[in-house]
Amino acid sequence: MGVKNVNRQKCDIIIPVYNAYEDLKECVESVFKNTDEEDYYLILIDDKSTDARIGTYFKMLESQKIKNLILLRNDQNMGFVKTVNKGMSLSKNDVLLLNSDTVVTKNWLKKIREYAYKDESVATVTPLTNNGTICSVPNFCEDNNVPEHFSLEEFAERIEKISLGKCVEIPTAVGFCMYIKREALDKVGLFDEVNFGKGYGEENDFCCRLIEHGFINVICDNTFIYHKGSLSFKEEKRKLIEKNSKILLEKHPYYDIEVHKFIQKNPLKDIQENIKLNIKLKNKKNNILFLIHNGVDRPINHPRGGTEFHTYDIIKNLNEFNSFIIIPSHTSNKLYVEAFIGKEKIMFEFNFEGVIRQSTFHSKEYKEFLQTIITYFQIDLVHVQHLKGHTFDIVDICEELNIPCLITLHDFYMICPTIEMLDTNKQYCKTTSGLEMCRLCIKEKFGYDENFLDIWQRKVKEKIIKFHKIITPSQSTKEIFQQHYKDLNLNIDVIEHGVSQKIIKKQPDAMKQDNEFKVAFIGGLAPYKGSDKIHDIIQMNKDSAIKWFLIGNLGDQKLSLLEREDLVKYGRYEREEIVSILRNLEIDLVCILSCVPETYAYTLSESLIAGIPVLVTDVGALGERVKKYGTGWMVPPNANPLNLLEKIQYIKENREEYVAMKRKIKDIHIPTILEMCRKYENIYQAVIRKEKQHDMLDSSKARFIFEAYKRANISISGQDENINLELYDRVVSLEREIQAMKDTLGWKILEVIRRRAPYLIKLGKKVLYFLLKKGYTRKGYK
Repeated sequence: MGVKNVNRQKCDIIIPVYNAYEDLKECVESVFKNTDEEDYYLILIDDKSTDARIGTYFKMLESQKIKNLILLRNDQNMGFVKTVNKGMSLSKNDVLLLNSDTVVTKNWLKKIREYAYKDESVATVTPLTNNGTICSVPNFCEDNNVPEHFSLEEFAERIEKISLGKCVEIPTAVGFCMYIKREALDKVGLFDEVNFGKGYGEENDFCCRLIEHGFINVICDNTFIYHKGSLSFKEEKRKLIEKNSKILLEKHPYYDIEVHKFIQKNPLKDIQENIKLNIKLKNKKNNILFLIHNGVDRPINHPRGGTEFHTYDIIKNLNEFNSFIIIPSHTSNKLYVEAFIGKEKIMFEFNFEGVIRQSTFHSKEYKEFLQTIITYFQIDLVHVQHLKGHTFDIVDICEELNIPCLITLHDFYMICPTIEMLDTNKQYCKTTSGLEMCRLCIKEKFGYDENFLDIWQRKVKEKIIKFHKIITPSQSTKEIFQQHYKDLNLNIDVIEHGVSQKIIKKQPDAMKQDNEFKVAFIGGLAPYKGSDKIHDIIQMNKDSAIKWFLIGNLGDQKLSLLEREDLVKYGRYEREEIVSILRNLEIDLVCILSCVPETYAYTLSESLIAGIPVLVTDVGALGERVKKYGTGWMVPPNANPLNLLEKIQYIKENREEYVAMKRKIKDIHIPTILEMCRKYENIYQAVIRKEKQHDMLDSSKARFIFEAYKRANISISGQDENINLELYDRVVSLEREIQAMKDTLGWKILEVIRRRAPYLIKLGKKVLYFLLKKGYTRKGYK
């Protein structure tokens, strides 16, 4: 069959052959396997190979009578350029020049052809490759390997699915795989075999001639072809390259300048960075998505608490999983996704147009966002750590995609959206709740006039039964939920929170340097943590032998303003430091006076690890754990400040009982983080589906994800390569904190005063300066 009679809708794939038998065989087989036979003719031209196996291979192919295969042989060695020109001159179709040391991938020709006809000015199309100078990925102008954890087919498929759809103009096509439209070939002519007869530089010259005829050369960013290439050049070839490069520049003086400008600017950077991102995301581990209300390793909406610490503990210690988290911003229309892959953290920042209120149970925009995250990152399991700032859509999406979904109940958000379980009088609402009280409380905190709590709990009941596993950190929390939703017969597992092995290590008790009895209140000291009572206890104390310590964030203005000679305000601390702080300060007693049930209380664990007995309210996990350990004293949750002070004095004065409590602490076992994580890993492994059911990745999702990646990592956008991302994160964090501060009532009052009565600001500054100076003098900081 003659090539001249080929249907013009087809493409003629021309492979010049000179030896390299193994490469040729692999290349031809890949073409047959990955190309629709109706789309092409394959033209193999043997340029008088010296390897006898080439002749044998051609005969074998002839015997198979493949209808779209054409085999040609040169009577003498003509060299690469003349051989290629021979094939192109016989063709009447578009042509594709393919090196014999390439391996093509699925649907490669159709995808390349689509790019060729995106614009009538396109003359040549070159796909991405591992070894093709300006077309190389993931590293530009380097010889790359197929990345670890990918087969060639998987890598090519991933590149296709994450394509940004960029048809980038390049100064020259690259000859390993070069699609040429017939129209361009007819206008410009064949390769220059007079000047470049032995090869090297002929395709660059051809592309310059195309440009001078008004055509362009482009990259096909959704197609990857493997190219083995040559790692080194013999001296003869090196000299030939030097000689032909001079000829090329004599013909087209601008060529080097254009290539240099292209390399310097690198218009393919987004394509390369997108591929690098996906290489990072790919390994043999399963992927877990956590939903939470705040950053786990840095504050995003407010200072981190137990839920965030617990989630980060899991993420850092999961051996067989990659972790992804979704965090809603409470002060801006942003959603953050953070991926923890091995030791690397990858950040994404998404714009979100909608508003998620307490009453936003479902959101079309948010549901589509969740679906994109789950499918793009190929999530195998979802673990909800907190739903504040999220909708309930996650449960339905997991059901639709057949993905297991777990929830850990860290607080009572799934009973009441106020979370704290305090009524309008700051009392534990278990004893005061009722239709009218709950309505007033919801009205005060959210402004809702309807019986919103009933609406909320009906929605929770509808969704909570759909979770594959419900987990609480304590038995008391489990019992509260089971009692509250007793008609659901909730099956709940208890997994205690773990603590770091580093702080568990036994240390000798520090020798007391004085006779003071030091009492500490630690953690976030807010109303639901008993801040009112703490304030009154300290104010009422007349015992000069007792010294008080406030260690942690002061979430109550009364404590912030409280100043006494027997009071030390230590302030915020890093989680890893608290045990050392308690030991170094020689604290004798830690008081945890929460008026609502704690679901676990890290502060209790940390106090006991420091070897310090505790005084706690007998409510929730506090009472449960102290009864279990026998390492402290309990008081009723409604105990008044005077009773509490009398209890503290009792503990101080009964030395024998106190020493007995301290001895018991050495015998208790508090789970480590690793012990806790192994329990979670066992659950994850048991519920994860063996095969993924949600590989629905497409280029629109890829663009959406990559834009979020660029937004969170602005240095890759090309605007400023030297931007320090840590500094950028800090600036963003400070901006959020400032905005949160501006949203407070106190700030708004100050703004009114500043505008209408500036003299009050000046007076306030003088008073504050006086108080601060007096305070520092008292503490010995003269």
